[in-house]
Amino acid sequence: MKKYFGTDGIRGEVGIAPITPDIILKLAMALGSFLQEKFPNQNNINILIAKDTRISSDMIESALKAGLSASGVNIKLLGVISTPALAYFTKIFNAHIGIVITASHNNPKYNGIKLFSNHGFKINNETQLYIDKYLYNNIVHYAHFSKIGKVTQITDIAGRYIEFCKSIVPFGFSLKDYKIVIDCANGAAYNTASIILNELGAKVITINNSPNGININKNCGSIFPQEICNSVLQHQADVGITLDGDADRVIMCDHNANIINGDQILYIIAKYLKLKNDFYGGVVGTCMSNVILEEKLKQLHIPFIRSDVGDRNISNMLKKYNWFLGGESSGHIINLNKHVASDGIISALQILTAMIYLNKSLAELANEIILVPNILHNVYVDNPQQVLQNIEFKTALMQAKQHAVSKSRIVVRASGTENCIRILLEGKDMKLNKKIVSDLEDSIRKLT
Repeated sequence: MKKYFGTDGIRGEVGIAPITPDIILKLAMALGSFLQEKFPNQNNINILIAKDTRISSDMIESALKAGLSASGVNIKLLGVISTPALAYFTKIFNAHIGIVITASHNNPKYNGIKLFSNHGFKINNETQLYIDKYLYNNIVHYAHFSKIGKVTQITDIAGRYIEFCKSIVPFGFSLKDYKIVIDCANGAAYNTASIILNELGAKVITINNSPNGININKNCGSIFPQEICNSVLQHQADVGITLDGDADRVIMCDHNANIINGDQILYIIAKYLKLKNDFYGGVVGTCMSNVILEEKLKQLHIPFIRSDVGDRNISNMLKKYNWFLGGESSGHIINLNKHVASDGIISALQILTAMIYLNKSLAELANEIILVPNILHNVYVDNPQQVLQNIEFKTALMQAKQHAVSKSRIVVRASGTENCIRILLEGKDMKLNKKIVSDLEDSIRKLT
């Protein structure tokens, strides 16, 4: 059976399966039929649909509306809003499922969908397999013409979400002494992020905030943090905040234009909460988390465990251990005491709260966790799993690990969102790191 779901929903290049109108239509009908069977005695099944700013998002939304309404499911359209906002509204509207149309940090030629449960969490593997089964077997429930689903546009969603984000900071919180640059990646937070900071008192300089459908993540946002660094220096700002296209991740920079990644953000939040006596449990990272994060948390007597890559896996691990804080170096930060989803804006607000509470600059806070240098390199291939299972590549990887110095760490994995193999090499000898990564790439190229 073909599986459509990857690490983070369904994603791909627009116009190539599965991101084509016919497959999205079938997916919507499969999802609607699945919900009709799961909730047989409910006559009012509701789904929320949100989207980012990609030119292809309207096309996908139309296909989803047609398939879902044909199966008798009611649809509430939220318009352009971030992925964490969709998660929030799915929970508070008590919808059966929430769908956001986005390819997150990927470039404009990609798109996809992410699905959320009525609790605001991403749907689990079991539900994904059920939907895959319905789609693969063409299981379709057509509603009687009198029971076709209704489509409703919900207004003032951005305003409601702005108020939610402002509500997570302490009483009396003010950013009046801060000049902040924010990069919205021409994405889904273009209509909320700078307003939130401005209404909390900051002097805000907003960049990459003019989406036109084809410029989302284009040389901007969290994938290109140098853009925010340059703007912080230009405007002599205190802090830089850069989001990705659907605003579920954040990378920051200090006033000296030093990049602060997700591992550092996670540590700063954890330490701040520990000092406030407001921390319990431990922290969940991933296989990509820097080893220094683990060491620094240990010094704070905070347990640390690693999950597979992806905020859905982090969230599942947090729920398993009844912890609340986790994240990954790419900038997905989850604090279940604030929000059920990874949220770039809320994570940045937590860092700003820590700065004010501890009366320190972001540079001072980040200097407490100096990460081991690393290289993250992507090698694009048609079939990543096939390469990783090849005996010749396994031999090359074993040799690379033997060649690396004892304190170096190598992680090689298939991406769950793109056709590529991600190579992470973490260690102080950057010359050796580059040589090992280059040799591994050569080994991959020989097999493709």
